[in-house]
Amino acid sequence: MERSKALEDDYISPGLEVISLDGAFPNMIVGTKSSNMWPYLRREIGHHWYVDRRNPTVGFLSRDEAMLLFNIARQHFGKPCLEIGCWRGWSTAHMALGAGNLEVIDPVLADPEFSKDVAQSLQRAGAGSSVVLHVGSSPDMVVQLSEETGKRWSLVFIDGDHEGDAPRLDAEVVHRYAGEDAAILLHDLTSPYVATALAWLRDHGWTTAIYQTMQIMGIAVRGVVKPVAHLPDPRQRWTLPRHLASFPVIGETRGLRLRRIVTDIEGQPPEPETEMANSGLDVLSDADAKALDALLAWVADSLEHRHEIAIAFDELQARYLRLLDRLATREAEPDLSQEFSRLQAKHLEALSRGADLEYQLDAVQSESEAVAEQLRQEREVTRGLVVERDLLTKMLDRVQRKHVEVLGHLSRLQARCSQADVQAEPARRISEALAQAALAAEHSVELRVAIDRFASWMARKRVLFGLSRRLLAGRTKEVQGLIEHNLRVSGVPDSLIPAAIWLARMRVVLGLARRCALADVLSAQGHLVLSLERSFDISWVGTHYAMAQGAAAAPMRTTELNLRDQVGELENQLRAAQKRFAALEAAKLADEKALLEADLTIVRLQKPQEAQVS
Repeated sequence: MERSKALEDDYISPGLEVISLDGAFPNMIVGTKSSNMWPYLRREIGHHWYVDRRNPTVGFLSRDEAMLLFNIARQHFGKPCLEIGCWRGWSTAHMALGAGNLEVIDPVLADPEFSKDVAQSLQRAGAGSSVVLHVGSSPDMVVQLSEETGKRWSLVFIDGDHEGDAPRLDAEVVHRYAGEDAAILLHDLTSPYVATALAWLRDHGWTTAIYQTMQIMGIAVRGVVKPVAHLPDPRQRWTLPRHLASFPVIGETRGLRLRRIVTDIEGQPPEPETEMANSGLDVLSDADAKALDALLAWVADSLEHRHEIAIAFDELQARYLRLLDRLATREAEPDLSQEFSRLQAKHLEALSRGADLEYQLDAVQSESEAVAEQLRQEREVTRGLVVERDLLTKMLDRVQRKHVEVLGHLSRLQARCSQADVQAEPARRISEALAQAALAAEHSVELRVAIDRFASWMARKRVLFGLSRRLLAGRTKEVQGLIEHNLRVSGVPDSLIPAAIWLARMRVVLGLARRCALADVLSAQGHLVLSLERSFDISWVGTHYAMAQGAAAAPMRTTELNLRDQVGELENQLRAAQKRFAALEAAKLADEKALLEADLTIVRLQKPQEAQVS
């Protein structure tokens, strides 16, 4: 197609088909080379260096390089093609329009806004349907994509990470998955790291050459693929870095090559083309031309090896000078042999301590495992205690129901006494005693309900931890006030509240918190209920029964004795249940004490170890 007006100021090699995609990249501008600090940018070449105005320090392919990529891609139209590193999509659009289909790998595509911008540029260029974008890095993503699709690449353009071993690793993985007839194109061979990748391909059977462009492009082909012809811009004073001296330059005449090699040998800057470039060197006989080409190749290899040797010599010289500085510094210092011996002895001592600490650590681990097993067993025991506590609670409920039945018997006894025409005074005393017994029973039940309500509040982990923080902060009065308030709210009479002031002690609150942590809330609640019952001296109505019996008249002795026997039996059952529950609580406290001692033992064993390590 015809060259557009926008391309007139740029050099494009004759013989290349030209396309213009500037309209698809509205943010593309001519950049300022001095703003880029990369040491391998050829600022002396008079070609436009294109950038995106949003990233003015990162360059695109030059116009000549983009057209060269487009024409090479046309040779592989309809075949599997791969690009490693797309940046803003300038090279991607040219390669996709030439090849007709393209897979692209670049980690920058992980940014949704960036990926969207690349896709829109490709759509404007008319290549959106021909490109598949993949988020990832080479070589891992190349392996994954090649294995998943089964593709063997006909053309690969490598323009990704230019530092260290990254270009060579890209070349190695592409070599594994390239087709029998394939081409691999590399950009920025001004960098010796990228040149290493091209040299690796040459060493593994690929035919290699370079294109003399602004940033130098390298190509490796095998099979029936041939490089596209290219002529360097004759207006530029072309040079080659020493690390590229052994590669042939496509489009460079024999005279120009000889002139470049002689200039490298003499170490002088390049000059404009002279008669040597246009002499009869390009019209020699085949035998003479072959001999001259072999000689030039040998000289180029020698120049590259000489450059490598010079670099190695400079490195060795720098190391030698650093060694002399170190020796001079050591001679100026006092004798350090004694200090070294002391440090060596200290090192051996540290090794010995380390062995001891390792042995102690093994012992601590073994003991920790044993304690963990013991803790598991204690938890099983605790579950059994909870079950037994539930059984005792049910037993207490049955005793209370029996107690209510006894009160019913007493009520019936009172009715019978009234009907038996006993003396008025004994009957009145019996009635008062029975009323007092009923009142005491009702008071006992109400007080137990109030105790249960208060215990369910205080046995909560959040409440215990809040009380603990206040006690640790020295706010004992506040804790006492909270406990007294909740006792009143729960229904405990004011006359009994002073007997429960021991609940504000630090030891009590922390003990209940530990019981909640190691067992459960129900265990702490049950322990609190029993303790409050002992503090309030709650007794069954046996005493009131005795008062009623003492006041009864002689004709009622037989019935009263029967009732006394029943009440006594109930009281004995209740005492036995309370003793059993107290024994279970004592066993649980002993288990918790053993667990606490085990924890303290572990802490004491770990502290010396931490001190030794520090």
